[in-house]
Amino acid sequence: AEIAEDAGASAITVHPRTKFDTYGIDADWSIIRDVKELVSIPVIGNGDVRNCFDAKEMIDETGCDAVMIGRGTLGNPWIIKQCVEYLEDGTLPQKATLEEKMEMLKKHTELLFKYKPEKVAISKMRVHAAYYLKNQYRSVEIKPKLFKTTTPEELFEIIDNYVESIK
Repeated sequence: AEIAEDAGASAITVHPRTKFDTYGIDADWSIIRDVKELVSIPVIGNGDVRNCFDAKEMIDETGCDAVMIGRGTLGNPWIIKQCVEYLEDGTLPQKATLEEKMEMLKKHTELLFKYKPEKVAISKMRVHAAYYLKNQYRSVEIKPKLFKTTTPEELFEIIDNYVESIK
């Protein structure tokens, strides 16, 4: 971090876990705090932020200037807005409804197909669908169907039928 600062970096992001650590262990936020104490440039903390409360805790524990969220956004793009609102004025997060999640999944899928080659988009669509459906009522019943889809239309039909079946 000091070398990066001396070389002219205007900020640094610290993710206190190596690829060898995998996700089996918690990110060691004390490393973020140690880096923050060593440099005068802004430090962005990253690792194990899954909600706005984690973001606040990271800032409080490490003194970092900002928080980067990775896996916490999977299936939950609302987390960014929730963190900003909570950190700025204490607004508690509102849980997205199933309908909101499924509409976002559709939008996400459309964007994947717009910007990625079809083969890549199909693969990513399936993975993201699983994240959007994580912990949803009876989602285990439709996940196998989703992993066989090859078009956005198939995915949308499965999603629409799923939402309709649990109303």
